[in-house]
Amino acid sequence: MPAYYPMFVNLEGKRCLVVGGGEVATHKVQGLLESGAAVVVVSPSLTESLLDLAQRGIIHYKPRPFQADDVLNCTLVIGATDQPEVNAAICEAARRHGIMVNIVDTPAACDFIAPAVVRRGPLQIAISTGGNSPTLAKRIRRQIEACYGMEYADFLQALGRQRDQVRCLITDAALRKAYYEHLVDLFLARGGVSAPQPAHATITPAVTSGSRRLGNPRVSRRSASSATKSLTADNETGLWRRRCRVRDRRPRPPR
Repeated sequence: MPAYYPMFVNLEGKRCLVVGGGEVATHKVQGLLESGAAVVVVSPSLTESLLDLAQRGIIHYKPRPFQADDVLNCTLVIGATDQPEVNAAICEAARRHGIMVNIVDTPAACDFIAPAVVRRGPLQIAISTGGNSPTLAKRIRRQIEACYGMEYADFLQALGRQRDQVRCLITDAALRKAYYEHLVDLFLARGGVSAPQPAHATITPAVTSGSRRLGNPRVSRRSASSATKSLTADNETGLWRRRCRVRDRRPRPPR
């Protein structure tokens, strides 16, 4: 078995081909759609789920057998038929054009493999056994799903919305890192419950403690507190919005 390189791929708006119309193909199509891909399905017949997607224009459907030029202009190709000779033709056509291909249940015909995935908003945890045991990967996925709920999605989305504000308020990269570590510590200490906190209750301790730890005399509790006063509560999300720009206050050189 090859040593696979794990990575997450941006397929937003990219043309992706799935050959096959059964339950396995349906699962592959659903995963691609969740990634924002432009999905093309080639198959003489479809499951009810895929037919519904085709009728609603969510996928582009070609109701016929596979043809070699179906792979043209595709970012990746997935073969999910129960016909070995068709799967072999799919693999050969894709590789001839330098397109990444995955033939279901045929590791030797795969340039990439699709792991079992736990999705919680921006959080994605991928589990792979390198193709040795998809069943074990699914079991591990279920265990992880029980440990990470949707509160992780809410927390990460909140952090994402705060990033620009935090960059303005905390210009020092090391102190900014300390702030994020402080937020994550609070979140995990509450067992994954992210209760709304006033900005000065989270930013100030992180900035001042980080400053002391880094031996940085430039940031005091007073300056951090005055900076965070420019944030006000958003009652619906528990986030904090910046009302004015905060300049980096650097110590003036002695005269």
